[in-house]
Amino acid sequence: MKFNFSDYKLDNIYIKNPLIGRTVTYNQIFANALEIANSQKKHAKDSLFFILVKDECFLLSSIIACWINKIIPCVYSPNLNESEYHYLQSKYLFAGVISEEKLHLNTQTKNIYKGNFNHSLQVVKFDFEFDIEQIALVLFSSGTSGEPKAIPLSFNNIISNINEFKKELSISSVNIFLCASPIWHAHGLYNSFLFAFFLNTQVIYSGQLSIMNVYVLFKTINNNKNIVFHITPSMIPILLAISKKIPNYELPNFYKIICGTSFLDKKSKFELENTYNITLIQQYGMTETLFISVNQKYSKEKDLSVGVPLSNVKLEIWENKVLTQYEEGSIRLKSPSWYGNYFGENKYNNDDYFYTGDLGYLDKDNCLFITGRIKDLIKKGGFSISATEITNKVLEINEIEDAYTMSIVDSNLGEEIYTFYVSNKEITKQYFISELSKSISVKLLPKAFIKIDEILKTDTGKVSKPKMTKLLELILNE
Repeated sequence: MKFNFSDYKLDNIYIKNPLIGRTVTYNQIFANALEIANSQKKHAKDSLFFILVKDECFLLSSIIACWINKIIPCVYSPNLNESEYHYLQSKYLFAGVISEEKLHLNTQTKNIYKGNFNHSLQVVKFDFEFDIEQIALVLFSSGTSGEPKAIPLSFNNIISNINEFKKELSISSVNIFLCASPIWHAHGLYNSFLFAFFLNTQVIYSGQLSIMNVYVLFKTINNNKNIVFHITPSMIPILLAISKKIPNYELPNFYKIICGTSFLDKKSKFELENTYNITLIQQYGMTETLFISVNQKYSKEKDLSVGVPLSNVKLEIWENKVLTQYEEGSIRLKSPSWYGNYFGENKYNNDDYFYTGDLGYLDKDNCLFITGRIKDLIKKGGFSISATEITNKVLEINEIEDAYTMSIVDSNLGEEIYTFYVSNKEITKQYFISELSKSISVKLLPKAFIKIDEILKTDTGKVSKPKMTKLLELILNE
């Protein structure tokens, strides 16, 4: 497949950062990409380049530079420490590193390209070709419960998924993407920047969402009705907080707000919808498979569903056989957006299915409901329950802002259950038990309910299990 730059409207704005007053066109992105590509030419086709970049424009130019030279860009958080770097370098043998001047790592890699985005370059017209099955990008799992896995995505994985998702939600080149997630993770890089790139449209970005930058973003998009905003549940408190500080007429009129990455409770969903006068669309996806399902059609009547699988995704509920409607089991799927294996590893499964690690069921309308993680199952005294099930019930209690349930090994019971919660009020254990015992067996109720200031999370908004485990151990050892 030939990538023709002349098909692009080069004067179109690609990236706008209102916090620092920067506007960058496709022309400037391509010019910088060509500059970086020229410095990489000595490297062999299919070699790996480690990209550790915070600047969004420099990052996108670096990825495109790799595409030009048929080098594989591997994007990782630039906040990594030296031990992470050396582990990844020894495992994947990167041919080179692209980084910014302020990144300091004690490395022995000689091919380190440091620099910043250059506004003054003039683009030279050129085209390049790529095999549709060629690896376009390697991303890494968040590593919340172990070592990160390298996830390859081909051009076909990316483009087929974009085409399916934009068709489902009627997204086109007239839309503008508002990004408030880290650009080195799929939620920011793929959902916003790459999606916009292949539509030749614009991304507005001012770093991760915070109470400090949300007002600047809102002022920038206030009169635009074409904004697509991908959010995580952890962003909702910020969006609700800013709505109380500014008049209603200054709130954006979004085209779509799409939420993913973790469980979305009904209370937060309804409050955001009522505040911004829009239906919040839930989606289900993973870095390995990109978008899997989307709940637009049934968002009101089935607010706990993550929707119907995309039309090119074959999704099944499996427990040694394909289960029928409403039967709970593990979720597996076939999708053109799944590469088929992790980078450097053999084929993932002989049956060509990707097993998500989630538990769920499909209803009569083929709507998917996520009920927990397979590894999330707690076995206490011979009985099993999903930690997510307990957490979801806790979140239904008034005054609870956030919660997380986990277990530790117990010599008598196998595992013992603990729930952390965030609230402005101190809630008694007796009250928790009286509420939860309405739907959960008393035998499976947590031993303790621990009030904390915040649930510890990764920079993508997912709960950090290692951090929460360490916190529980500290509390129990006091």
